[in-house]
Amino acid sequence: MTVADVVTGILGGLIGVALTLLGVIFAFGLTLEHDRNKKKAEEKETRIRIAKAIRLELEANLKIVGMNREKQAREQKTGLLILFPSGAYLSALNGGFLSLFDPQVQYDLGATYTEFKWVETVSARVLSMMGGVDMSMSNYAENMKAFQVIIDKQMERLQEEIPQVLKDMESELMNAEEKRHLMGSRSR
Repeated sequence: MTVADVVTGILGGLIGVALTLLGVIFAFGLTLEHDRNKKKAEEKETRIRIAKAIRLELEANLKIVGMNREKQAREQKTGLLILFPSGAYLSALNGGFLSLFDPQVQYDLGATYTEFKWVETVSARVLSMMGGVDMSMSNYAENMKAFQVIIDKQMERLQEEIPQVLKDMESELMNAEEKRHLMGSRSR
């Protein structure tokens, strides 16, 4: 065994270790890239599901607004509690998934659902006042009409704003679906 054989053996071992280390680093990089792509795809799917759920909820709320305004116009009174579905929005909000949407869409959704809550609160307050001193027979018609005007103005605003928010949600859906298709074609 000569010095050249020892040097060749050491160099062969070092080259083997270096190549193994290089292979592990390469495999780690591929795994990391795969995980990133998978996470992005999952975020897009979540964004699509949430946008669809909120869109359906907003469409239902728009119908509720329209029915209540129609009823109020016909009968000149409502007197019933007005409630709006908000489960999809609250789920997205509490889960932190609204952050997947454009900031303007986040703001518009928040403002719209705040308006829903305002109508619910005022209608609940009117309902709770019935039979109270403030709503005695002499004041009832006058007070009820004043509350109804306030509620109707807010419902009118909602009826004007919800279609724009629905367009924003549709845009979010189209953007998410576009990105999903682009990612799908890249991974093939």
